[in-house]
Amino acid sequence: MNHTKTIGRRILPALLAALMLAALLAFPISILAASETVVTTEPTGYTKAEDVVYKEFSDSDITGVMNWGARGEDCVFLSPYAEAYYDFDISYKAMTYLQGGTSQLDAHMSDLYAALRDMMIQRHTHVTDYGETRPLYAYTDCVSNEPSQLVSFYSGQMHTSAWDGGATWNREHTWPNSKCINTNKTKDSADIMMLRPTLKSENGSRGNKSYGESNGYFDPGASVRGDCARI
Repeated sequence: MNHTKTIGRRILPALLAALMLAALLAFPISILAASETVVTTEPTGYTKAEDVVYKEFSDSDITGVMNWGARGEDCVFLSPYAEAYYDFDISYKAMTYLQGGTSQLDAHMSDLYAALRDMMIQRHTHVTDYGETRPLYAYTDCVSNEPSQLVSFYSGQMHTSAWDGGATWNREHTWPNSKCINTNKTKDSADIMMLRPTLKSENGSRGNKSYGESNGYFDPGASVRGDCARI
């Protein structure tokens, strides 16, 4: 018997099967990688607070300081304004050791909730109403300190900051309005940190679905999954 031919006949099918398996495995991996695309804008190159140009703004009776970073870029430092915000009776580091409750039922009775509530009451000088949030996105979600352009929260697509009655963009409740504490847009449903500018079509696609990657959920995209979780 020719052992060389016999071994060759055995190895060749096994090799073909391995190649086919590798191809099948590579196919879903390439699809997954495509869905993980992170939208970024031009990197700032900022490595310390002194690199940033901070711009003061005034809109109606609201004043503040504007600065920007690149979408998808790591934040490696706190601005002096953020440091001053946390420099209250409790520091950011100390707050990380506080218990936050185990469920929605007892979260509001936790030490972390109490510390955050006290800090925000002391530090906030103005509480926005639902209508006031529209012009403020020109300072919170602008591109390169350019107030005429906004970045859509989910897609990163740039669009005008001018309000056109919701034809181009509207405000996405990252926590659905239907699930807010009250639905008359006076408390959490008017929080500018929770309300974010999105293109009208993106807002419609999300609806009031929970965030997730399976059917029946809405995936906000790799660029802002962390933002949604923190909000």
